[in-house]
Amino acid sequence: MRKIRPLLLLWGLMQAQLPPLLDRELFFGDPEMANVQLAPNGRWLSFLKPHNGTLNVWLQPLQDGKLGEAFPITASSRQPITQYFWSQDGEHLLYVLDRDGDENYHLYRIHVSQAAPGQIPPATDLTPREGIRVVAYAFPKFKPGLAYIGLNDRDPSLHDLYELNLATGELKLLYQNTEGILGWGIDEEGRIRFAAKTGPEGETILLQVQRKGQGFTFKKVYETAWDESASIAHLPRKGKEIYLITNKGVDKTRLVAFDPARGQEREIHRDPENRVDLGAAVFDERTDKLRLVSYTDDKKRRYFFDPKLERWFRQWEERLPGGEVGVSSLTDDERYAIVAYTSDREPGQFFLWDAQKEALQEIGRSHPTLPAEHLAERRPIQLRARDGASIPAYLTLPKGVPPKNLPAVLLVHGGPWYRDYWGYDPFAQFLANRGYAVLQVNFRGSTGYGKAFLNAGNKQWGTGTMQHDLTDAVQQLVREGTFDPRRIAIMGGSYGGYATLAGVTFTPELYACGVSIVGPSSLLTLIRSVPPYWKPLIKLFYNRVGNPDDPADQERLKAQSPLYHVDRIRVPLLIVQGANDPRVKKQESDQIVAALHAKGYPVRYLLAPDEGHGFQKYENRMAMIVAIEQFLGDRLGGRIQPEVPEKIARRLQEITVDPATVKIPAAENASVPTATLRLPLQKPLKTRWLYQVSIRSKPFSATGVEEWIPLPQGNWQFVESIESSDLPALRTADTTFIDTQGQMERYHRLQQGAEVTLQRKNDKVEGSLRAMGQNLPIEAALEGKPLYPFSGALRYYLASLPLQVGYSAKIPLFSLQQQKFTEARITVEGEEKILVAGQERLCWRVAIQTEGIQQTIWIEQNTGLPWRNQTVVSGASFLGDRIE
Repeated sequence: MRKIRPLLLLWGLMQAQLPPLLDRELFFGDPEMANVQLAPNGRWLSFLKPHNGTLNVWLQPLQDGKLGEAFPITASSRQPITQYFWSQDGEHLLYVLDRDGDENYHLYRIHVSQAAPGQIPPATDLTPREGIRVVAYAFPKFKPGLAYIGLNDRDPSLHDLYELNLATGELKLLYQNTEGILGWGIDEEGRIRFAAKTGPEGETILLQVQRKGQGFTFKKVYETAWDESASIAHLPRKGKEIYLITNKGVDKTRLVAFDPARGQEREIHRDPENRVDLGAAVFDERTDKLRLVSYTDDKKRRYFFDPKLERWFRQWEERLPGGEVGVSSLTDDERYAIVAYTSDREPGQFFLWDAQKEALQEIGRSHPTLPAEHLAERRPIQLRARDGASIPAYLTLPKGVPPKNLPAVLLVHGGPWYRDYWGYDPFAQFLANRGYAVLQVNFRGSTGYGKAFLNAGNKQWGTGTMQHDLTDAVQQLVREGTFDPRRIAIMGGSYGGYATLAGVTFTPELYACGVSIVGPSSLLTLIRSVPPYWKPLIKLFYNRVGNPDDPADQERLKAQSPLYHVDRIRVPLLIVQGANDPRVKKQESDQIVAALHAKGYPVRYLLAPDEGHGFQKYENRMAMIVAIEQFLGDRLGGRIQPEVPEKIARRLQEITVDPATVKIPAAENASVPTATLRLPLQKPLKTRWLYQVSIRSKPFSATGVEEWIPLPQGNWQFVESIESSDLPALRTADTTFIDTQGQMERYHRLQQGAEVTLQRKNDKVEGSLRAMGQNLPIEAALEGKPLYPFSGALRYYLASLPLQVGYSAKIPLFSLQQQKFTEARITVEGEEKILVAGQERLCWRVAIQTEGIQQTIWIEQNTGLPWRNQTVVSGASFLGDRIE
């Protein structure tokens, strides 16, 4: 006790010198002003601010340099709005929203002319299709009524190109994406001139686009190696050259002018200090002249080509010293601009610049009550790796105490193909206020520092260079006496969450605890479960991380995955996960929590059912921060704010999961056998169904009829129809013809003006989709695979399997949307008694998981017939009970 008391006294004296304990709300509460923009016509200023407790878009009239009263123009309550933009004519405001973090974004439009204080105008969903993710490609300045977007309703992995009329909402299909196009080069006149894709080895390919009738032709004009990059910086309306940002043949990205006809490029600008990649190139959209380029080193550097813009920046920097200024918005006539000022102690201060009067007027701050005088300096430093490489980092030391023997948090950025930047970081400042030193390392594998720096991280996750750089950085600050070696935590989100798990697994002696936020625990399951719209980029994952189906990579990936080495973990962990995360699936956290609990190791688990890849909603976010603060305080001795608002405490309790209830997910598909299905029916059958349907939280009811009709020679006809008086669009009529082997011969569907026909012919599936005046062909090779029916018919096949609890198998299923075979996983989850058609029935509960769709079917044990089915696809659920 005599040795411990002086240490406690010293820590108590240190805490007494720290700044006041600031409320966590000051760091992580919703901003009072964010994403400030100007309407291109200069009539409105817009920004994000809470309305009824949720981030929404606000408008403020602007006339002759004077701002009127601000008022909300949107009223989203379920999900905060974080991304919005103006149409080029300033007539429409557009924003995107997903559902509870699933990242299946829809595009919404508001007519600004209908906006007024106290009156929220209606928002129109311009992409009202289920299960889609919209991508915005272009809003051409000189075609202000149009937008060019991508929708992936036909194939979840690829986005077809559409022209969207912003006023009417009319969508016109321009190109059905059969080439694997990932992006389009569309100029300010609305001309579709280039497209980009990845090649079979992950290389970047730039294609020149030519119109041919109603379609396009493509000509390859530029190509990089897989570990290089190229992107379009600007498309001049006239002239032969275009501008690219590329590192083809060099280490760091630079700006080049490229002549597609000759295949020649000339350098325009590269970093004069040869330290970092080109960050941005800004062009005048009307004259096509280059205005400035910027590079982000420890801090941002700019080089000007436009004297007027340079003069403006010099004036702003003189009036706002010590931080960084930038332009977030500019009106078409360039009279007004939004100037944003940030620093390591200022999250955002916004000004209206009136160029005509050369006046800079403050309009607001993102967190106006945050006291900068009590915040800490966030300092760029250079650290030395074990192989002698210099590693850039940022160090934030708690204010008011000597930088010796401090409790510390290694805060690891996500990506990993990203980097930390100088400026305000709420986690760094919050942790510093609690008494911790905070280290943020741009380890090798981070972007921004050149090709060699990035490629040094290839396949170096967990046990290689990427993790070694983090370890070496911490150990250097321990040797220098800054960090207390007994009180160091590691924390991060996404890749940072993985690095946290890797840190406590592979260097358990270095850390006292870890906080993993949406972090993958197995590289094998991570890569096998990427979202469908990442599939065109899968070769890049294989090149930079590894291929889980390649025996040469498989063992290494397993060796780098914390899940398979939990017995090495010796310190407490806090795991945070969003249930709807499409990037790092819930399975990644479930499996590490279950494995840790099975070993008796301490773990706390937060699982938010209404979040995805990170916590966006206020109560979830604040509950997470309370848990992190308490977890670190208990283990490292930092300060803890004792007050917790009742609703936050209640939410924390709701999202806290008992690790004992978390089950280890079923084994991966690689070890699951492929089943053969047959149709066990022996006589005709007609059933009726009652459906409860929920589409984006709106309830509907529907009725259905299913009938099995025997045909000559042992063949069958299956007829299924669904009707709804609440929602006529649900009305469908399906007819399937099935041969003696139980395979589909022909299929026909009618649904709200759309017609699908299919037939099996030799070793192919052929047919067509007729909709909206177009006739789209369907053709795919069977490649020896069985052609099982889809829709409701498949349910009746399940009784042919040896059903029992824990049974698992996979089958090939043809996907109409993707026009190819996908793999369906069948799992018997348990036994369950259900009450349907006035009788209690003992059923097998069988799950069928395909890409983007989850079905659960209740099969009566003594008859083998389905009596209940549920289908969940993004944004919609269908629950059907058989009523006779």
